[in-house]
Amino acid sequence: MKFTAIRKYWFVPDIGDNLKLEDDKQLQIEIIRPTVENQNELSKVSVRKADDGTVTADSKFNVSKILHDCVGEIKNLEVEETSCDGKKSLSKIKNGKELSEAVFYESKALVNLICIEVASDSITESEKKILK
Repeated sequence: MKFTAIRKYWFVPDIGDNLKLEDDKQLQIEIIRPTVENQNELSKVSVRKADDGTVTADSKFNVSKILHDCVGEIKNLEVEETSCDGKKSLSKIKNGKELSEAVFYESKALVNLICIEVASDSITESEKKILK
């Protein structure tokens, strides 16, 4: 049996108006696929069975591990921060480590999209574009 693999690829998250931007302006995140050994460290799933027989499952991502080990370069991510005195400063986030230390609105939504992308164990839409 033959399996396919793409070790690294660019992920363009569907957040805000990102997909409407020109390609060179879009937020792009380099995804580094986890090894088989590391896949189990990326998330934890807890399953509960209620008295009535229903089953629920909760999944929790290891965000730190995903951002540090599975996110490489980041293109076109800037954060404009306003200080208490109203002064603005602009910083560019260039990799997963910097993203893990950043503070900005919608960061949770962005990180959730990244975690879902990394944790998926099937060929994603981003990877399909590479295979064409």
